[in-house]
Amino acid sequence: DGSNMIHPDVIALRSGKPVLVVPHRDPSSDLARRVVIAWDGKRAAARAVGEAMQLFGPFADASVLRVGSQDASADYWARQLCTNLSRHGTQAEDVSKMAKGSVAQTILDHCADFKADLLVMGAYEHSKFSEDILGGTTNDVLSSLIIPCFMAH
Repeated sequence: DGSNMIHPDVIALRSGKPVLVVPHRDPSSDLARRVVIAWDGKRAAARAVGEAMQLFGPFADASVLRVGSQDASADYWARQLCTNLSRHGTQAEDVSKMAKGSVAQTILDHCADFKADLLVMGAYEHSKFSEDILGGTTNDVLSSLIIPCFMAH
């Protein structure tokens, strides 16, 4: 019975610590060389990026992905994040896409197109209750994950 199983997203939410979720993958492949950062400009995403940089060191390439309508504040901070990443030796690109299907599927599709080996994202900017009832990006990404995902709340 999986009802007593603790999910990694819940661990990130309750512990306040970042979590690395690793689906089955080739153990010889690199990790954190080509990174997609799911960027919404919010605190959890910023924390996830900071924690990932501390843990993995500079990435080789990063794609800072924003999904949805244009937001001047998120656009500005995405450009600032790319500048910061480049100062740490990371080739960074700022990408904005409209959702094709769900936000989660757009993120996962971009990871595949970018040939990412790690997804970095914030977890649960909305309440866990509303994510469970209404669904949400965190749940949707984790249910279809094919590359490791580093998340923080």
